[in-house]
Amino acid sequence: MFVAVSRITFESGETSYDQKELKSLTESLKKRFQVCVKVDREAQSFGHSIVVTCLDHKNETLSSRLDKISLFCEESGFGRIESEETFFDHVENLFEN
Repeated sequence: MFVAVSRITFESGETSYDQKELKSLTESLKKRFQVCVKVDREAQSFGHSIVVTCLDHKNETLSSRLDKISLFCEESGFGRIESEETFFDHVENLFEN
């Protein structure tokens, strides 16, 4: 089983989005892609960011799902993605000392 954690940061532009719109985006992502999504409140000084976490049996499937999530975010009208930081690993490696 593999795990992926990805922080997606949106470009800060002239348009200002409120927390209600960001929450709506996270709910849409949860329903459509069956992932865990939270607003990254610590990174708000740098712009709007969300953190997506998902599990799958194949690393390639996780990568593909995250690509689709990024595309969905950009097409949702919320804004262009400025940066995306992703961590992939096998679940067993998380418990090694």
